[in-house]
Amino acid sequence: MIVLVSENNKMEIHDKHNIVFLIFLYLSIGMLLPWNFFINVSGYWNFKLRTVNVTGNSTDIGKNPLQLEFAADLAIAAMVPVVTMLVFNGLIGHKFRMFPRLMVSLLCIIVLFTLTLVLTKVNTDSWQHEFMIFTLVCVGLINAFNGVFQGGLFGLAGMFPSRYMDALLTGQGIGGVFSALINILMLSIADKQVEAAFACFLIAVSLLVGSAVLLAYLSTTRNGF
Repeated sequence: MIVLVSENNKMEIHDKHNIVFLIFLYLSIGMLLPWNFFINVSGYWNFKLRTVNVTGNSTDIGKNPLQLEFAADLAIAAMVPVVTMLVFNGLIGHKFRMFPRLMVSLLCIIVLFTLTLVLTKVNTDSWQHEFMIFTLVCVGLINAFNGVFQGGLFGLAGMFPSRYMDALLTGQGIGGVFSALINILMLSIADKQVEAAFACFLIAVSLLVGSAVLLAYLSTTRNGF
């Protein structure tokens, strides 16, 4: 694979086996799927925030205040940081080198998702409120870093020919379809919320680690951009 830089600063590459195209496709899928996994395990969050020490069937008493608040709080914690960081990325992102910005944000997302993965195996019944706050903080940070990563990734694709931007858009579409299939799967195994959440978060972490490896490889196409 040979990389050349044209006069208009667009990368002209000989991508004979479409390796770079597939990397952009994978990065785009990995950009959305972890978050889609996060919001599709609603049964897990309800289990973690359920009312404990209740006589009889806990499903008969309806949702408690923590469960009722979580969905709205999750939406706020998710949207505000990502929109804010996308704006900041557009304003001052050009002041930072592309590769460090992408890699640091991606590594931070991996760490936060790993913490979320570990918590699936921790009994949080005695500190549910603190667990909810910790989860919302993680959500805010994940989406803030994801905003940095998304903005940087689209900026990077803009340096390549237009077909590589198409790869990002196609990857987002594939990620949306795949997340819908995962949601159907979650509904079919709703009686095993913890196991389902653990599997989803493990897949998410694996996808993100793969993204970091491919991003490091992609950086070699232009001396670390």
